[in-house]
Amino acid sequence: MAISTAGAQATTSPSTDDPPAPMAMAPTYISVGKELRLRMALIRRTLNDLTLDHAARQRAAEILDSTDADLKEMLAEVESGHMPGYRRLMGVPDRLRAAHAKLLAAIGPDQGELLQEKLRSLRGEARGQLDWLHQEIVDLKLASDVERPCEAILAKADALAEKLPDTEVEGNAYATARQAMNKLFALAHDGLAKVLSAGEQSRLGPHFAELADRPATTQPAAGS
Repeated sequence: MAISTAGAQATTSPSTDDPPAPMAMAPTYISVGKELRLRMALIRRTLNDLTLDHAARQRAAEILDSTDADLKEMLAEVESGHMPGYRRLMGVPDRLRAAHAKLLAAIGPDQGELLQEKLRSLRGEARGQLDWLHQEIVDLKLASDVERPCEAILAKADALAEKLPDTEVEGNAYATARQAMNKLFALAHDGLAKVLSAGEQSRLGPHFAELADRPATTQPAAGS
């Protein structure tokens, strides 16, 4: 589970103690930053499916808010060409782990295990893939008459994703659910391919094409 943390130093100008990260790495940092923010959005969404008391839910939200603000700030700096300090960027994994630990402590071990199970479930995988597609469509900055049908296609896929199991399943149930998930990915891919130009599809990258034939990444429960 990838989340960030409190404690990052907000820097808006170069520091002699922490010189800016190399500009050549900006595309990589932007890609990773977007992936982390999508992951946090998925965690936040999945937390809503848990049974938490008010205090635990509020504390979890505070941790995620702080994390997202940290990542959003750094991502904005990189995108604007003002590279954050190298050590600050390289410290992100440690801050992610620290925030992860704080989140699990806030919600307790039982809900923590359930959160992890839901995140790695078929529904969790489908939500993550569709969240990525939503973000990619936004990043294309399409004309409204093209973006609207794209979002309608993804909304149908979202509804199908919510019908997938969000806990571990075994045997035939797993195979059937995975087949349903792969089918909804293919439907989303084929629907978007009819709306987007070849150039727009190319900008989505090879991962978009892979949605039409997804490999199995989620594993059935032990003992299946």
